[in-house]
Amino acid sequence: MAGIAACLLSEYPHLKPETLKAYLVAYGDPLVGYENPAPRVHAANVLRAFREGKKAKLPVPVKAASAVNIIDPYAAIQSDDEIERGLALSMLVQRKAFSREELWAFTADGSSTVRKIAVATLHKPHCEQERQLKSEEEEGVRGWYAYGLLQDATETELAKWAKWATDINWTVRWCVSEYTARYPETLPQLEKTHNPDEVPVKALPLMRWYADRNSKKLVE
Repeated sequence: MAGIAACLLSEYPHLKPETLKAYLVAYGDPLVGYENPAPRVHAANVLRAFREGKKAKLPVPVKAASAVNIIDPYAAIQSDDEIERGLALSMLVQRKAFSREELWAFTADGSSTVRKIAVATLHKPHCEQERQLKSEEEEGVRGWYAYGLLQDATETELAKWAKWATDINWTVRWCVSEYTARYPETLPQLEKTHNPDEVPVKALPLMRWYADRNSKKLVE
C-alpha cells in the first residue's frame, strides 16, 4: 500500500487522499467469501488506470457512528453487537479475566473482530493441541494465526508452510517468507511481493523444491 501510494504521489504530487482511495478500491481485486468488503490492492491495475486517464468514483462520505460506551464488560461480552463484544473482550483481556481455554472459545465467535482480538491475545500456541486448532478461514484472522504459529515453528513443519506460499493473505505469505528465512541453508527462500500476479512466480522455487523432495521420498 505504501509503495503504490509513494509511486503515484511522485508522479501526481497534487493527488488527494480521497482520489487515491477511490482508485485503490475501484481497480482492486474483490475478495469473494470474506467478511471484509475491502478489495485486495492490485498495484498494476491502479497505475494503469491513472496513466490511461480512467475515472474512479469517489466514495460517499459516511457519517461517523456514535461512540460505544461499555459500562459492564461482563454484560457487554454477551451483546448481539459485535463492536460491543469486541470492546468488552479487550477490556476483560486487559484485566486478565480469561484463561487460555476461555480465549480459545472466542476464536469461534461469529465476529471477525472478536476472533482477531482473541487470537492476538493468545499470541502463539503453547502446545501441540493448540497448533492443531489453527484452521481459521477468515482472512484477517488467518494472518494472526499464521504469526502465532511462526513463533515456535520448526523445520519439520515444512509441509504446513509450503502450501501457504501462494495464500491470498499477504500476512500469511509474509510468515511463510520469515519461516524459510530461518533455514537459508536448507530451504529455498520465498521472496515477498504485494503484487498478486507475482505470487505464483515467487512461490514456484519453494513449491517445486518441496514437490521434488516428496517425490524422492516416495522413491526411497
